[in-house]
Amino acid sequence: MRTVGTPVTAARFHMLRTLSSLLLSLAFALPLAAADGKAHLDIKEWPIPWPDSQPHDPHAVSANAVWFVAEKGNYLASLNPQTGRFSKIELMDEPAPTGLIVAANGMLWYTANARGYLGRYDLKTRTIYRAPLTDAVSDPTALTFEAGERNIWFTASKDNIVGRYRVVNGIADLQRLPTPNAAPGAITVAPNAGPPWVALAGTNSLASVDPRTFALTVKALPRPAARADRLAFTSDGKLWYIDSAAGVLGMATPGTQDAAREWPLPDGKDSKPAALAVDAKGRLWIAESGPKPAKLVGFDPKTTKFFGESALPTPGGAAVDINFDAATGGLWFATTGNTIGFAKIE
Repeated sequence: MRTVGTPVTAARFHMLRTLSSLLLSLAFALPLAAADGKAHLDIKEWPIPWPDSQPHDPHAVSANAVWFVAEKGNYLASLNPQTGRFSKIELMDEPAPTGLIVAANGMLWYTANARGYLGRYDLKTRTIYRAPLTDAVSDPTALTFEAGERNIWFTASKDNIVGRYRVVNGIADLQRLPTPNAAPGAITVAPNAGPPWVALAGTNSLASVDPRTFALTVKALPRPAARADRLAFTSDGKLWYIDSAAGVLGMATPGTQDAAREWPLPDGKDSKPAALAVDAKGRLWIAESGPKPAKLVGFDPKTTKFFGESALPTPGGAAVDINFDAATGGLWFATTGNTIGFAKIE
């Protein structure tokens, strides 16, 4: 395991402060608090010491360890936010990991997108187990735990498959989608032990899978050109999505015939949303990758208003994954600028 690195801290400043006051040695955050006093973000970023890594899915497992995967770098790594030091575990078979989740028992599970398996890293023994998903799966794309963590649901975009991996016995159950090139991507599980829902990025649809029968329920989005990129549930059972091409945030209500509603993001079609998360108060946070600099933007479902636009510190970097950390009340994210970031909600 290799350990290197130092942090670059984002200096917080108000809108009235001029850009000339910035120190070039520091990464900076530009929080734009809403006029109604709603939360804004105080942002820090840490440059990853290994270039061109394409990081994904940072998750805090403790105050001293934020784990993530690197698709191009082919490694699993952790950041100690207290010291800014990174530790790296090389994945020698070059699996191009694209997603990471953390179990309550401390096991880290990741998708081996280029090798067709799910990887499991044991933090205690520092060993890796490769869980096969049958020959039908070549590109596991995204993954999420079922309630209770007995099963892991995953998608395989090019294979057009939604699957379930049974952690207890290592069996993979697969459902090939009937629509050609449906491109299942983002996946999340409904609250209160509900079923998994999947974004069918090749169509204008969302789909759920019955865990008992594996029957599919498809919910079409109202615009024929709609394409859901990322998904997140709020505790009231509303399913939220972003559409990068259209620059909108959308909301669907599973179990009803209600049409999805959509709200244009602050930068409209130029916003190019790339990530989505829900905080402890049920507010949504969206990463806009189109503006320069890229932004994180809040949305309050109660008022249906956007608020708290905050620019990312690293020039040219955009957030590609956001995960809410209940322990700190903040958002961990990875960026295309080869950084790991943290946004404290204030």
